[in-house]
Amino acid sequence: MSPIRHARRSRLAAAGAAVTGAALLAAALTPTTAGAADRPTRAAAIDAAASVLADRADALGITAAQDTTVRDVVVDADGGRHVRYDRTYRGLPVLGGDFVLHLAPTGPTATSPAPPAPRSTCPPSPRASPRPAPPASPRTCCAPRTPARP
Repeated sequence: MSPIRHARRSRLAAAGAAVTGAALLAAALTPTTAGAADRPTRAAAIDAAASVLADRADALGITAAQDTTVRDVVVDADGGRHVRYDRTYRGLPVLGGDFVLHLAPTGPTATSPAPPAPRSTCPPSPRASPRPAPPASPRTCCAPRTPARP
C-alpha cells in the first residue's frame, strides 16, 4: 500500500470518528422533554408560594409594615419548588431578612429554614434635632482666599 493511500484512509477514518463523536455528544446534551409538562412553571411556583406565605406570615415574622419580593425561583426535576424572597420594612431593605420557601412536589408542604428577621424598634425615618446647629467659627469656615502676589 502506498503512503499516500494510507494517509487518505487515516484522514477519512479520523473525520468519520469526529462526526460520530459530535453526533453522540449532541444527542447526550440535548434536554429531553419527557416529564417537562408535569413540572410546575415559574409562575405556578410563585403563586403557590404566595398563598403559603399569606397563610404563614405570622410564623415568618412578616407584619403589615413589611413587604416581600421574589428574588429567585428554582424548580427541581421532581417538581419541588424553591422560592427565594427579599424582605423590606417600610421601603427599607431588611439585612438578613431574606428567606426561602421550599414547596414539596406533592402538595403545599412548605418549610423555611431561616428564622424570622429580628423586629426593630428603630423608626424607619430620621428625626431632626429641635435645637439649631451652632454657628460656624471663622477659622473652620472655608472663606475664599486672596491669591498670593508674586
